[in-house]
Amino acid sequence: MARPGALAEGRRMTASAVLAETARFALNNPLIDACFDQPDFEGTPRLAYVVGSTRRSGSTYLSSLLAATGVLGVPTEYLKSSGPNKDLLARAGHDPEDRSVEGYAAALIRLRTTPNGVFGLHAHFDQFAVGLRHHLFGRLLPVPRFIHIRRRDLLGQAISLIHARQTDQWTSLGKGGGAPTYDGKAIREALHGLIQQNANWDLYFAEAGVEPFFLFYEDLVADPERLVAGICAFLGVEWDGRFAQPRAPLERQSDPVKQQWRERFLAERRGG
Repeated sequence: MARPGALAEGRRMTASAVLAETARFALNNPLIDACFDQPDFEGTPRLAYVVGSTRRSGSTYLSSLLAATGVLGVPTEYLKSSGPNKDLLARAGHDPEDRSVEGYAAALIRLRTTPNGVFGLHAHFDQFAVGLRHHLFGRLLPVPRFIHIRRRDLLGQAISLIHARQTDQWTSLGKGGGAPTYDGKAIREALHGLIQQNANWDLYFAEAGVEPFFLFYEDLVADPERLVAGICAFLGVEWDGRFAQPRAPLERQSDPVKQQWRERFLAERRGG
């Protein structure tokens, strides 16, 4: 039985209509919203993929685009350290007493696999490592394909990460809380952390013999439809080029504060 807002409605929307409806979504993680729930799926997905990322890389925007196609599952952070989303599991009919990995995976597959048998997962490397430890891939899910997104502007990514941590504003729809304060040490540590996380992905891909679909956030911003079409071709999934569900708005959160932080950080590194 289809749930409220499920794709079983068969509704298709133009890109402009997609953008017009985004405001009604949950602020911090729109892909958890019930409008992305799928009709009950039975069995094992024929295809699984992982959007591999680092924080503030544009991966939430990419994931929302993939989900909005209606044919690429609903890739979001199902392996967050905060644990499973209780509302999502309740909608899946999951037994709250069942805390097993098998039960959680079964609920996600049932609720978040698109009718064509595709399941998507969005994970930063520390989250992906959790899935590896629990033998999620190849046992409960098919061995996945990988989409890997990065930012060319690593300093900008690090500044964005510290700004988001301080203000608790992780999307352009969020209201945030605290006031941002420049912290050069924190920016440098974030920059080193992002470089290490990218290296972790590179090492995993090399050791596992994986060739991911690789893209930069800056290219996604310039031509999202082209890159989504390329991902569909890479995965072997047919897509008609239209979006079946609203997608998250582009998270362009650049502001004078971040630019001032960049200039101050660079001046300090130059000894100015």
